[in-house]
This record gives sequence, C-alpha cells and structure tokens, in this order.
Amino acid sequence: EQALQENQRRLTTLNREPRHHSHRAEEESQLLQELSQVISTAAHWEAALAGVVMRVCETVGYVLGEVWCPEPRGNVLVLSPVWHSRLPGALGEEFRAASVDFRFAPGVGLPGRVWQTQQPQWFPDVTLDPTFLRSHLAQACGIKSGFGTPIIAQGKVVAVLVFFSHRAEVRDHRLLNVIAAIATQLGAMIQRQEATEALGAIATALEESQRQLTSLIDAVPGLFFRASSEEGWPMTYMSAGCQTLTGYTVRELVDASDHAFNRLIHPEDLDRVIATMGTHLERRQPYVLEYRIITKTRQEKWVWEKGHGVYNPAGELIALEGFISDITEHRQTELALHSHLSELQALFAAMTDIILVLDQQGTYLKIAPTNAQLLYRPAEELLGRRIAEIFPADIAQLFLHTLHKVLATDETHYNLEYALEIQGQTHWFSATISPTVDRTVIWVARDVTATKLAHQALAEAEQNYRSIFENALEGIFQTSPDGRYLSANPSLARIYGYNSPRELIASLTDIGHQLYVDPQQRLEFERLMNEHGVVVGFESQVYRRDGQVIWIAENARAVRDETGQILRYEGMVMDITDQKEVEAELHRRAFYDPLTQLPNRALFQVRLNEAIARSQGSDAAHPYHFAVLFLDLDRFKVVNDSLGHLVGDQLLIAIARRIEQCLRQNDMVARLGGDEFTILLDGIEDIHAATAIADRIEAALHAPFELDGYQVFTGASIGIVLSRNVHPLQGVEIHQTVEELLRDADTALYQAKARGKGRYELFTPTMHQNAVSQMQLETELRQALASQAFCLYYEPIVNLATRQIVGVEALPYWHHPQRGLIPALEFLTTVDETGQGLAIAQWMIQTACHHCQQWELTQPLFIHLHCSPRQLLHPEFLDQIDRVCRATGVPPSQLRLEVTEGLWSIAPEVWNERLLALGDRALHLCIHDFSTSHANLSRLDQCPIQTLKLAPALIAEIEENPKTAETVRILILLAHQLGMEAIAAAVTTAPQVATLQDLGCEFAQGPYFAEPLTAAAMMAQIQRGELCL
Repeated sequence: EQALQENQRRLTTLNREPRHHSHRAEEESQLLQELSQVISTAAHWEAALAGVVMRVCETVGYVLGEVWCPEPRGNVLVLSPVWHSRLPGALGEEFRAASVDFRFAPGVGLPGRVWQTQQPQWFPDVTLDPTFLRSHLAQACGIKSGFGTPIIAQGKVVAVLVFFSHRAEVRDHRLLNVIAAIATQLGAMIQRQEATEALGAIATALEESQRQLTSLIDAVPGLFFRASSEEGWPMTYMSAGCQTLTGYTVRELVDASDHAFNRLIHPEDLDRVIATMGTHLERRQPYVLEYRIITKTRQEKWVWEKGHGVYNPAGELIALEGFISDITEHRQTELALHSHLSELQALFAAMTDIILVLDQQGTYLKIAPTNAQLLYRPAEELLGRRIAEIFPADIAQLFLHTLHKVLATDETHYNLEYALEIQGQTHWFSATISPTVDRTVIWVARDVTATKLAHQALAEAEQNYRSIFENALEGIFQTSPDGRYLSANPSLARIYGYNSPRELIASLTDIGHQLYVDPQQRLEFERLMNEHGVVVGFESQVYRRDGQVIWIAENARAVRDETGQILRYEGMVMDITDQKEVEAELHRRAFYDPLTQLPNRALFQVRLNEAIARSQGSDAAHPYHFAVLFLDLDRFKVVNDSLGHLVGDQLLIAIARRIEQCLRQNDMVARLGGDEFTILLDGIEDIHAATAIADRIEAALHAPFELDGYQVFTGASIGIVLSRNVHPLQGVEIHQTVEELLRDADTALYQAKARGKGRYELFTPTMHQNAVSQMQLETELRQALASQAFCLYYEPIVNLATRQIVGVEALPYWHHPQRGLIPALEFLTTVDETGQGLAIAQWMIQTACHHCQQWELTQPLFIHLHCSPRQLLHPEFLDQIDRVCRATGVPPSQLRLEVTEGLWSIAPEVWNERLLALGDRALHLCIHDFSTSHANLSRLDQCPIQTLKLAPALIAEIEENPKTAETVRILILLAHQLGMEAIAAAVTTAPQVATLQDLGCEFAQGPYFAEPLTAAAMMAQIQRGELCL
C-alpha cells in the first residue's frame, strides 16, 4: 500500500510539470503504470525483477541493465542472473562475462556506492570516472553513462538496479524518480513474499513438530499417559507403546471402566505404588516408582514410572501425567552387574595392577582399590588432582603427552615404561592406556620391577656373553646338523684363517669335507653327539683357509627341541697345534735319544712290554718269539778320552746308523745311555735268526769309522736273550718281564766282555745264577767292609843271593762267616767294580803301616800293596797315603804299589802324570803279573817304574820249557837295562830258585820260602831276628 501511494505521488508530480514537458511526463507515467503491472502480475520476486529490467531498457532506450545482490555472508555484492542487453552482437555477453568475477564492497564502484548510501547514483560518463572499476569494459562496449538505484526491504538493501546508456548524459532526476518508485514496489513485494514464506514455514514447522512429537512419543520404548484425577486414576491418554509394554491395546485400557491399569500392577507392589503416588501428589512433588506388572500374556515385567500432578489455576489436582518404561532387562542387568561387581571386587582384591581413570587434563577421576602400596601418593591425595601437580616435571610431561596422544588417535597405547620413587625404593611400571567414549582414559599400570631387573641382569649377562663371545681367545661356534656354521666369533675365524666370522660362515658350508682333514672325524663327532649329547677334548686335524693343517680340540654339546631332535651343535674350539708340537717334542724327548734320534729306554720298554704281551698271548700252533740284544761298545772310553767327546758323539751316531742297517723293518734299536744299545728282534723263528743279526752287527762295527779326520776302530760285545725260550741245554722256560729280559741280556753281555769282547753270548740260566752269586758277594763285601771283617797276611820277599827278607807283600783276606777265610784274588776285582776299592785301599795302607810301626824294624823292609788302576788314579788316593804315612811315621819310600798291566789301557797323559806324582813322594811302583804282552813291552819305557814282578805262569814253566826260561831271562835283562828290579812270584821249588839265580833274578817270593804270615807271626819272626830264609 505504501508503494502504491508513493507511485501515485510521483504520478501527480509528473502531471504538474510544465506543459513542454507534458509529452515526456505522459511517457514516464505510462512506464510507471506498465512496470507496476509487471510487478503485480509476476509469479515471484525474481520474475518481477527481470520484467522491470527489460521494460526499462526497452522503454527508456538504455543498452544494458543488471542487478547486484549481497552475497549470503553480506560482505560484498555479486552479479545476479537477472540482466538485459541491447548491445549489438556479443558485446553484452562479453561485458557480463567479464563482470561476473567482480565483487563490490560497500562504497566501491557504482553498485557499492548505491549499497553504502542507499541512494541512487549517476555516472555521466563511466569511461572517464576513475571510481568506475569497469571503465575499460564500458569503453570496449561503447557504454557511456550509467546509474544505479537500491531496492530496500526491512531497511536493508536487498538488490541494486544498474542501467547503462551508449550516450554520455547528465543526471536525469525524473528518470531516477520513476526507477526509485519501481524499486520501492519491488522492495514491498519482497517483504510480502518473505512474510508469506515465513508464515508458511511456521505452519509447516508446527505440523512437522507435531508429527515428530507424535512419532517420538510412539517410538520411545515405553508409554506416555494421562490419567484423570477421579478415583482409581482412569487413563484418558496412552501412547502407542502401551501394547508393547503390556500386551493390551490403548483402547482396551483407556475405554475400560474398572481401573484396568491398576489391575496390571503386581499384587505385592500395588499398595506401595498407590501410597507413594499419594504422598508425592499431596506435596505437589513428582514421583518415581519401580514396580512389577503382569502383562496380557502373564509375563512379569519390571517398570519404571515417573509422573507429576496437573493442577488448575485454583491449585486443584485435575489430572496425572507421566511416563512408564520397561526396565526388566535393566533390572536383570543390574542384578548381573551386582554379581559382576562382586566378582570385580574379588578380582580387584586379587589384582596387583594399578587401575586409574583420568580425564584429558590428567585429573584423577577414579582409582581402583587394587594395590594401594604402589600408588605414588595415597588415593585420597590423588583424587581430583592433576598429574602436573603430583609428579616431577619430566614424568608429568611423559604422562600427559601419552594421554593426549591416546585421546587424539583414539588408540590404546601399550607398554609405557617408567620408573617412580615410592617409599625410598625405585619401582618400574609398564602401563596400558586406553581411551573411553567419555574422553577419559583408563590407565592400567603393572609393577614390572622384578622383570625389569631380571631383563637388566639378562641384558648384562647377554652383554657379558657377547663380550666373552667376541673377545674370547677360544673359537666359539654354533653349527647345524647338516654341517653349516650358524654363528662364529672372531677367534674362530682367526683360528681357521678367515678375515671375519661372516666370511667363515659364507665359505664353510660343508664342515665334514671342507674343514676336517679326515671327513670321518665329522661322522665320529656326530656319533658321539647322538649317543652322549656332548663331546669333550675332541681332537682333529683341520684345514685352514690357506690350506695349512692345524690341530684343534673341540668341546661341544647338542641342543635339542622338545621332541629330542637335535637343532644345532654349539661349543668352542682351541688351536692346539703348538700343544701338539710340544707334545710331540715331549714325546720325542721322553721316548727318543736326542743324540742318535734312536728310541730311548722308556720307548724300548714300552715296545718290549708289547712284545711280551703278544708272546704270552700266542699259542703253540702260532707261537710268537722275540729276542733282546744288549750291546756295549768296546774301547769307546778310549776314543772318548783320546779324541774328545765330539768325536765320541759322532761315533755313537754313526754306530746307530750302522746298527739300523743291520736290522729288519719291524726290529727296534734303542740307546740306553753312554755306549749301551738294546735291540728288539720282532717275530723271530729261532735262535739262529738272532745270532745271524748279531753277526751282521759285529761285522758292520768292525769296519773303520771316518770321523773328523780320524779313522776310528771299535767293536761291540753283545748279550742275547730269547723270549719264552726253551734253552737247548736246560730245557727250562724263562723270561716273562721287561726287567728280567734286560737283566739277563746285560748278564750275557757281561759274559761276552769277560770272554774277550768283540763277541756275543747267548744268555743261559747259569749266567743268571752266577750273576746272583756275584751280587750276593758284592752285598757281603759291603757288609764286611763296614764290620772290618778283613785281615792282612804278609808273604815275605827274599833276596836270592843273601836269602834275607827284604820286603813283604800284604795280602788281604776276608773272614767270611760261612766260607771261612777267602783270599784276595776272589774278591778284590769285585770290590773295585762296586766302587769300594778306595775304601779297601785306605784300609790296607793304614793297616800295613800300622803293623810296620808295631814291628819296630831295625832295617828297611819294603811293603808291597796291591792297587788297581782305578784306585791309583783316584784323586784322593795319594792324599790317603800322605795322611797315613804322617800318622804312622812310615816313610812313603818304604811302600811299593803293585799295579796290574791294565794300567796301560789308560791314556798315557793320565797315568804318566800320576806316576810322576808317585816319584815325587819316593813311592815305588811295581808292575804286578808282568808278562810278554804287547801292551807291557810297548809302554814299559814310558813311565817311572821301579820293579817288575814276573807272572806266576812264566815261573811255573821255566824248568820244563827252555823257551819260557829264555823269555824270563830276556825280561830280567830288560828290567836291568831299564834300571828296574825283577821279582819272581809264586816260586815253589828249589830248581826254580836255581834257574832264577842263573837268569840273574835278584828277588823271589812264594811257598818255597814261606806261606803268608799273619801280622803277629811276622812281628814275632822279626823280633826273633829270623829274617833269613
């Protein structure tokens, strides 16, 4: 109505214009009426707007019309779809297409200025106005002037009408008024349209609300009700949930007149329900009830009812409204929950985990009563407080970060480990943090201190093991049953010559054939593993990477699965090559002679024991015999002393090689020490095989040896003993032990030497008996020496010319307890061989000098004392003589030392020096038992000897054998020529005395003159002056 009134006012104004404007006024009035007609007949506001824009352009002659509307946010104006163009060709489309991208804020451009001012705006020439932002487009399309008018509704600009002309024109107030009038109608139209739409929306919303409410009430699991305040509370309204809850339709309960719903209440609950309702209604309070009902199908249900009274303005109760729902499942769940809660309480009591509920700020909401002693603080101090208020900053930050992450990702975080100091002890926890639908988290923490410490100990142990594994000097390995290395440490790689364990594992894929020198060793290793599960000190030869063979020792065990199958072998390896070499060297030293490289006594005894066992284990059908040869070199000491030990060693080596060449393949020669060798002849048939080999050895050793420029001759004496031998003479089986065999072979050797050396002797039982007798004699001699069981007898030595006693020969005798008086010839050699010679010599010298002192001689009387070469050369022998002579007063010149021709077997420089020392003491030396041997004659002029005592064998033949007599004469003459005296020994007859005198011999002794006298008898004869025989 306001818009029509405004248009009427504008038409009246147009009619009042001067007469020359009457024609234009009529046109404008006509335009205004047409536009009003367009607006009134338009179906909607957009259609009216489009019609107005078109009619204005066509009527007024403007080339372009457009509409700008605020965007939904209301910040800028955008170009609407409503427009009209009279520009030629496609200029209008181009102008519009370019304008679509423009946005005009309040005060910007033509539309923005209209929007801001809510007043029409006129641009006489848009191409010249800098505030017109589309001037370049206008110029391109031939547009000049333009104006805009706002459309206002409810005081706001809802659109801006913009028109353009191809002519530059000044402001046309009349046109602006017309367009403003039309804009007012359009504003009114949009207001009416919005009001109509709003009313329709309200009605529709009301209907929808009613529909939704009805649908909601019907959809709610339960029933809404309204009951009259009359007695029995008869129902006036019940929702559709009635039938679902009770089994009855709404009509069955609402139309019933006999308090139908009260009849559904369980009889046990009815009075309580009515009483509770009455109490709360009297107080004008809502009530809440839980009770049971009996449904149409006689099913018992629990229901929950909430209701309140409805009162009139006078405060009188006029109705009862409320809601009843089925809580049967809830009650059952509640009972189950109560049971479950009891179980949970029991479970919590048994649990040791800490269970917490925290909100997103880290506030403690709940704490389960599971393990209060592991709480950081008592529960009452934690509830309602935040993590940041309780824990150190670093722990709190860790907790909050984890909590926020769990809530942000809605995923459970497992195994958050942290340590807390609780009551002075460090406790480790592992927590699981889970999100809930309430944006809280459940924090379950378990005390894993024991596990942590165990893991730490395990880690330390693993580290220690790894350190041991990596740094051990021994090789450590794991191998598969099929012969591949699973793991190895650096030491194993080093032992086998590889640069790294990786290279070793990659290279050795078949241990049995690639590593072991003897592939059977791997099979033996596996056999032992299968049988015992372990091997200790398993020694093998293996190949290093470079092909070198080394010795290893393995200690290993089998690792099995639960079924007993072997999974792998694991153990360690030691390189024992050096040890093996040391063992070999020790074996060589223990069992081989370092000089000759022959087996030594120990190895010989081992082999001999084996031969004895084999011999004892053989039978008559297949007998096994062997022989032992004991060999001692003849004259080796002479070579050693004369040519030196180096030549002596070379001789021993050369002899060892010659002996080896004389033996068979299975025979053995060993060096026992010094110049002694033993030979084991393996598997001989009879004695002839042994003697044949002995002959070969004798022949081989008689050939000269060329040693260091010397031609050396030697020989050997050999003793032979046979195993299980039936001697051809005695027919007695002998020899069962190593000691017996070596003893008897040595005995046979002794006999060979005694019978002239350079020969062999076969052992007989008689030899053993003689040896036993000899040993018994040696024992008795030692006892006799200790008990002074010896005595001296004296045999006078007579001057043949005067028959005067000029000396005596001291003859030792042994008072044997069983055999009586034993002469010196039967025991002196044994005494010397047993090392008792020096003691016997000292006793003889001391006793003889003591007797000489007792005899109180008035004239010199020489005393002849027997002395072996060994005694003479002993370092203490001369000192003994000096001490005795000083003690007894007997001058050394009164003593005569009788030595056998064995003296010549000693190197001249040795005995010559000793004989010179005798001369310095005026001690006389006499060669005892002198004969015509080459040694006697060749050495006679090389040493200071004063007396020769002719051998008894020569004296015994001088009467019957002229040649012997001539020999004696020559020897006597030789003695005289050399300034020596001659004594004939063992003279028994007067013819012998006469012949000796004829031959020029000065002195003699023997039974013809006197038997040996005791010291007492000799002293008595001296005292009687009977010195002439």
